[in-house]
Amino acid sequence: LAQSQIRSSDVNEDAAGSQMPAFGMAVLFCGGVQGAKTYRSAFSSLEAHLKGKLKHLETPLSSAAQENILSLLTQPDKAPKADGIDSMEAMVMALAQQAKAEKTGQEPAAATGDVTEFITQIREVLKVMEQNILDAAKAGDDAIKAALANYTTGACPVYQTDTKFGPAGFDGDFTKLRNTHKTCREGISDAKQAHEQCESIRDSLLSQEQSALDAFNEINHFMSPDECKPSVEPEQYYTVMKEHFHAKQLAFWESYYRLGNISANITQWVCSTKTVEYYNKIAQCKTDQLSLEQTACDVYERTNESCSFLGTCHTNNWNFYKDVVDGVKANIGDLKYEWRAIKRIECLLDAFTAADIDAALDLCIQKTHSDIEVYSSAANEFSQDQMVSYVTPAVCSTGIVEIKDPNSFDFVVTEFTNQGIEAGACYASCCTRPFYTFVTHHSTYVSSYQKLYPEKPHVGMVEGGFESMAQAEAACQMETAVMCTGIYDSGCDGALGGEDLLYLLNGDVDMSNLRTSSRGSCVIEMKLGSTTETTTLAEFDCTYEVNMTKSVSGVTSFWKTETVSGYGFSELFRFSGCTTDGEGADECVAQGVDAGVRILSGRDGIPAREGSCCNDVTNSVSGQKRISCNGYLNEYTKHEATYIAQSQLLPGESFTNYDEATKQCLKLTHDCWGVVDDSCDGTGFALADMKKVKEGDVLKSTSIPATCTWEKKPVVPCTVQVVGCYTLTDRSACLSSTDGRTETRWSGPCAWNAGGWSSANKCEPLNWVNANEGVGSNEVARCQTEAPAPPPPVTCADHVCPSGVTLKIGAAAILGYTDDVCCDAAAGGWYLGGDGASCD
Repeated sequence: LAQSQIRSSDVNEDAAGSQMPAFGMAVLFCGGVQGAKTYRSAFSSLEAHLKGKLKHLETPLSSAAQENILSLLTQPDKAPKADGIDSMEAMVMALAQQAKAEKTGQEPAAATGDVTEFITQIREVLKVMEQNILDAAKAGDDAIKAALANYTTGACPVYQTDTKFGPAGFDGDFTKLRNTHKTCREGISDAKQAHEQCESIRDSLLSQEQSALDAFNEINHFMSPDECKPSVEPEQYYTVMKEHFHAKQLAFWESYYRLGNISANITQWVCSTKTVEYYNKIAQCKTDQLSLEQTACDVYERTNESCSFLGTCHTNNWNFYKDVVDGVKANIGDLKYEWRAIKRIECLLDAFTAADIDAALDLCIQKTHSDIEVYSSAANEFSQDQMVSYVTPAVCSTGIVEIKDPNSFDFVVTEFTNQGIEAGACYASCCTRPFYTFVTHHSTYVSSYQKLYPEKPHVGMVEGGFESMAQAEAACQMETAVMCTGIYDSGCDGALGGEDLLYLLNGDVDMSNLRTSSRGSCVIEMKLGSTTETTTLAEFDCTYEVNMTKSVSGVTSFWKTETVSGYGFSELFRFSGCTTDGEGADECVAQGVDAGVRILSGRDGIPAREGSCCNDVTNSVSGQKRISCNGYLNEYTKHEATYIAQSQLLPGESFTNYDEATKQCLKLTHDCWGVVDDSCDGTGFALADMKKVKEGDVLKSTSIPATCTWEKKPVVPCTVQVVGCYTLTDRSACLSSTDGRTETRWSGPCAWNAGGWSSANKCEPLNWVNANEGVGSNEVARCQTEAPAPPPPVTCADHVCPSGVTLKIGAAAILGYTDDVCCDAAAGGWYLGGDGASCD
């Protein structure tokens, strides 16, 4: 402000023609108005300006005199006495002469003039500067008061403890929304039943109408004269025709009226209305679901934003207030410095006009100037006690308890699954769950014609299939649920084995009626959004070792041991029937056994392995052993003198013996860690909870007698012995390996015999043992390896009828088969059922 006043009132041209203030000192001090310059920086600039001024003097002051004056002016509080008053007077006189010369445009004269006018002008500038300093202090005080008012008088929202955050018009009670949605979903089944019942009745009436029409046409028909053999006379023809229709007239009218009644009844069954009602019901339920989910989203979004903003608002406003106070305090300090500097300059000016300049100067040097006039009461009153308290709604600390987050699967469980509601995907604004979910159905397969070979290219597609699950899932989603119902994985390994591709499934696959696989394949169903549907298929994937015998001419002997996977927990294997499909069957037929090969199957009758040719040689199962289920072996590692805390046991699971306990633990798969014997005496067993037992939780027992635990072993990948099993001499290594040679007679898991096989080796591949030893092995590698592939299931669509046997379409319905079958009319019976069952 001082700078602008001086420039507007008194500006002159210097020798170079540039604009400059008449009194540079005023310019140098005006920084104190805004606090942008400190006292020290202002006087640093003054030093440079004075040196520039002195260059215009005809009789410059000595260097020592300049330094003495400048050091006096630039001391913060007390300046040392100058070496001599003459130097000070000479400088003041020189400045006065310079100022006068600049005003009149004359050359500087000798530095011998009166300094009264010069001092008067300086005093005027200093007064302006003093007022600016006081104004700046007051402005800082006002800024603090404004910041405090912003902090304390409602800049942040005010809530109560029970404040809830929801959309306009919502009272926080989700009961009505839940009931509306549930009632709608419950009504879908009635609407669907009415729709399907109407369609069924109409279809039945149409079928009856067609049958009645056929019956009526059959009655209302008589051969033409040309059809009569031998030919007859017209009179005789008409006589016979009259007698024919006379005999049929009762049946004619019955058939006629029956056809009329059926046709009239059909017109009453217009199902379009019920169909529209059914689909409108589905649409309404989706709307009700969206209303529930969107309201929940709004509540979560508003609550999170409001709670977050409340704390941030108070914190930010307090910090802003505190920053303003700190800034003003710092600026007040700068202003005080400048105020004292001005007072020192005024004192010096007074000394220049005093009668005894030397005495007055001494007094100025000794004097300490007060800065009490420069202050901020608001800054002095600042205290941490000024922090205001505010009410935080309880929901900000407890979270929303009325409903789960719609973007979580807990929401699906609590709102839909536990209520028995089948709901679709979440379309609310906060939902980011996948639009499609993929559910694996283990030990299932589909027919080859149900595979989908996309016409448009997809990323990663090779010969119609895919090499990774991610690529297959992406392609299925691109095809949409109308065209693609899921994915077929023949190895149920996500194509990680690198041998089989993953194939998409077309829209004709009925996921509720999948076939059970004996090869361990699986079907991955693509479902829309978060669904509550569950599969009724077997939940177990167990592997068995099955010992087989062979009977030749009444003499039964051990034949071989086979490993089969992908079966239920309580499977039972047996040989039942023969088949002409598969490699083994082809070999048997080539040997003259037309009936093919015997098949080993489980309870479902699906072929699992091949037996001997179907002649006078028979096969039977001499024993079977469950070796693993769902990734865990039927084997346990015993830990002596250990126990597991009671809180980590499965509640309600207690057994009297080891076999019962371990069997149940294997059946519980991922829920059971192992078994605990409270006295390590073979009685009184409990099961440990897999989810609660962690590494290091098997503790040393301190009880007497000591307890002990048995840990369930996981299935580990086999070590492939490239050279062969026979190279191994260690039992542990043998029972964790598989033979890596490619020939069938060598491939497969390794088998151990401590006494040595006939080859003198203790470890040989199981296939070699089966072919050469004539006895089974109780010690076979239990590691994870692919079991030999069984022959493909027999279906009529793949079956080629023998010579003389014709393919009849749909003719087996009377026997309960729904597929096409082959019928041997000459033999008077069915040759093959459509579902693979054989019929004599």
